[in-house]
Amino acid sequence: MIHSILESTLRRAINDQENHTKDGSINWSFVDADCYMECRALYKSDADYYEAYDDLADKVFDEVVRVEESYPQFTGKEI
Repeated sequence: MIHSILESTLRRAINDQENHTKDGSINWSFVDADCYMECRALYKSDADYYEAYDDLADKVFDEVVRVEESYPQFTGKEI
């Protein structure tokens, strides 16, 4: 359950336009901050939180890259 909360928070943070740069790319530091503020208390330690966050962020990052490569018109970036 905790993993699904973190995943939901991560995906919401990725889609938040405040977490994107002017060129449309994701500011991962802002995404990290949003997730940390919302989910850190669910974990025993920072190490446990970041282990879960890093694993999940790697998975979601790969998905984002595949979508951006396949559908650049949907990224908000100039083509």
